[in-house]
Amino acid sequence: MREHEGRKPPAFSLAGVCFRVSPRLRLLNAGLWLGCAVLASPADAHEVGWSYLTLEVEREQVRGKLEISVTDAAAMLGLAGDASRESVRAHEAEFSRRAAGAIEIVADDAACPVRAGDVVLERITELDFARLELSATCAEPVQRLSVRYSLRFAQDPAHRGLLSVRSWAGTQASLFTPDRQQADFVLRPNTPWHHFRAFLQEGMHHIATGYDHLSFLLVLLLPASLVWQGRRWQPRDDPRQVVLEIAAVVTSFTLAHSVTLALGAFEWVTVASRWVEGLIAVSILIAAFNNLQPFVRARPWVLGLGFGLVHGLGFASALRILDLPTEARVIALAAFNIGVELAQLALVVLLLPLLLALRRHASYARLFVDVPSMLIAWLAGVWLLERALGIRLIS
Repeated sequence: MREHEGRKPPAFSLAGVCFRVSPRLRLLNAGLWLGCAVLASPADAHEVGWSYLTLEVEREQVRGKLEISVTDAAAMLGLAGDASRESVRAHEAEFSRRAAGAIEIVADDAACPVRAGDVVLERITELDFARLELSATCAEPVQRLSVRYSLRFAQDPAHRGLLSVRSWAGTQASLFTPDRQQADFVLRPNTPWHHFRAFLQEGMHHIATGYDHLSFLLVLLLPASLVWQGRRWQPRDDPRQVVLEIAAVVTSFTLAHSVTLALGAFEWVTVASRWVEGLIAVSILIAAFNNLQPFVRARPWVLGLGFGLVHGLGFASALRILDLPTEARVIALAAFNIGVELAQLALVVLLLPLLLALRRHASYARLFVDVPSMLIAWLAGVWLLERALGIRLIS
């Protein structure tokens, strides 16, 4: 086994970034400082649930590589308590056998046995990855290719596999999920619709299962039918104001995360994922506590705009490593973003009638703003610890 070492990003203090937001909210203030201290620690986190399979087809030869985080590789081997390079290195043969066994290649209805090659441990940005070299020889030059992929789905239903296939016909891509474990290709120039449809579905799925992004949007929308007056929440009289407030929140969040999604996907801006995921948890924590005792005097859409920039970088984490030519990546990016917006719109359609109907109820602020905000704040605190320390508590 070969090992590639990279320079580990130095830990440093966030004292210049973390600040007192309100002397009255001592619990929140202490929590934010604790979160900042944890994020500044040298603990490794990882990009949970993603693997990357790249195949290159040349006549009857198929060569490629599988990349998966060391943490996920250790979990696959039953070594979740010792997710380190050393533990994976010590079980190299078992890792190769299981990983190669989870990949089937069929060309023109004939199986092409997959052979495992070298295992390389390497650092990509701030994450440790295990890379397995793969090869297969088919009976004749490949015209139709099917790839079946079942790695990690049994242990982690949230796992996603990104597939990129390069051939004389260009580069084609697909996504593996627990419900979609086979990808079929005809080796001819692909239509833009193929990439658009696949990534539209994944964008919608990303929001539907992205509980952190949903939680952030929810805590911004719940008080949209209220206004803070006299040290308490009061219902808005004009329903048009409620609609405008919701539109402002969703629009600002959409614009912000669309910008950083594009910048991150094309690697024009690169931020370590443990910082991005940690800051997403902090953004939820701040927005939730702001519902309980407003200390950020700006309108909710300002929070959506500011923290939406961070959430966009989180959306970009998967597309950033996608090996597609520029034109196909633009299509995938646009489709993914549209899928995200459609899922957000579905949430708004569900919430708006409830916000309008219940805003004058005497207990609305307590039952539908305070209680959900406290629960989401607790979740955000747990997510912050998980992402900063690279552990799983409830995820």
